[in-house]
Amino acid sequence: MATYVKMAERKALARQAARALLAEGLPFQDLTLKQVAAQLGWPIGTLHRAYSVTAVLLNDLLLEFEDATCHAVYLVGSGGLEVELTEQAVRMRRWMDDPANVQLLRYQMTLGCRSEEPVELPLRHFRDPSWEFHRDLLVRISVAADEEYADVNALASLVTAIRDGLMYQYFSYGDADRWLADMRRAIPLLVQAAEPRRVTRRTSLADQRLTADQVPTRRREAMAAARR
Repeated sequence: MATYVKMAERKALARQAARALLAEGLPFQDLTLKQVAAQLGWPIGTLHRAYSVTAVLLNDLLLEFEDATCHAVYLVGSGGLEVELTEQAVRMRRWMDDPANVQLLRYQMTLGCRSEEPVELPLRHFRDPSWEFHRDLLVRISVAADEEYADVNALASLVTAIRDGLMYQYFSYGDADRWLADMRRAIPLLVQAAEPRRVTRRTSLADQRLTADQVPTRRREAMAAARR
């Protein structure tokens, strides 16, 4: 057990050092283990006992980042769709003030662009992790606010397209205030498409493609579910 704790602490220190380098403006694709070791004042061999390749270190950083983002940005209250999406956008804008967060967002979206499936497959036959995340988020907003939406699956696709699209735009221009302003303009359009209505008794989502507990976590499972 002592060896495990020591290794866990070593990995945590390595992640802290890597994050500090990203916070200084280093692009994630330029991060190297040699730089991380130098930041820590360690011989490279000492770092290799914790992380043998940069990709594994980056993946662990990303997992930490995603967990922190869910707790600090994507909180769900009972204010309803427009209020919750707006508050999440404001929190994300503050999150962008840390260059390390921006680099990890870049890394996250770079990974999301990779597809394991042949491009000729019809898009409707699978859902990507970003869509699944946003659908889960919308379901939680709906439940917390006692709202129902015209088509939560279609709404998840719109939210995913707008959020991801504006994030790519932000990466091009580097203007976080412009990103927030564009998000604020887009949110009323999302609410209009959602057609939210207050409910006291939740109706079945049987007419929609997938219900909340049926959203698969992997593409092949999603494709199989869509074909059934």
